[in-house]
Amino acid sequence: MLRDIVSNTHNEIDKLIAKRSVKFFFVLASVMPILIGFAAGRIQSNDMITLPSLSVSFFIMNSFLLVVLPLFIFMSSSELFAGEWEKGSLFQVRPISRMEIYLSKVAAITILTYMQLVVVWASALITSRALEKAIVWNEAGSTFISLLVSIVPLAAIVSLAAFMSQWFKNGPASLASSIFLYGLMAALPFAFPNLMHYFPTAYMDWYQQWLGNVNVLWLVQSLTYLFSFSSLFLTAGYYMFKTKEL
Repeated sequence: MLRDIVSNTHNEIDKLIAKRSVKFFFVLASVMPILIGFAAGRIQSNDMITLPSLSVSFFIMNSFLLVVLPLFIFMSSSELFAGEWEKGSLFQVRPISRMEIYLSKVAAITILTYMQLVVVWASALITSRALEKAIVWNEAGSTFISLLVSIVPLAAIVSLAAFMSQWFKNGPASLASSIFLYGLMAALPFAFPNLMHYFPTAYMDWYQQWLGNVNVLWLVQSLTYLFSFSSLFLTAGYYMFKTKEL
């Protein structure tokens, strides 16, 4: 089973990478930190404002975690699930179970999402080196910790995106609905603050809890929530996927 999942994950990754939209996201992950870094350097050179490199790095990280990567996740999920269901190519001819297909698609989206985050981190590190003529290793370590722990809230968004895609037989409709739901979850806490921690959008900057004074109780509670959220929607999504008929 594991071998089939790994093999099919490679196939799903190849399908996504072949798409221009996915290539665009990787180009954005490479270029955006450079543009933001040099813009921040220009502002500092004009004595307009002082911007610590760590703040710039976290601004870049937040931009991708809150906006760019969720958009990529919803787009990829819509392509691999709703889009292929519409084309009639969702279920393969070769002997592989639906569970293996479902898990490999989810794994492919997760891997490519995390690869983009790695590219963002590397690009921001190179930009910092070019601008400051040196690498501040404690800052690099802080952003690297952020990189490692961010996979947890991103996995929750992937499981939600996979679940949402099961409701549609059209890629654009799935993408639009997922973006609307994500925006709604991000906006509702402004009107109803008590709802904030019921949505995974509240945990996209979860990495900040790992820096400085760590609140162990909060980490355990948030980790429990994110794991439960991911498990629930991953299971519900698979159930719907399993019962689909072309």
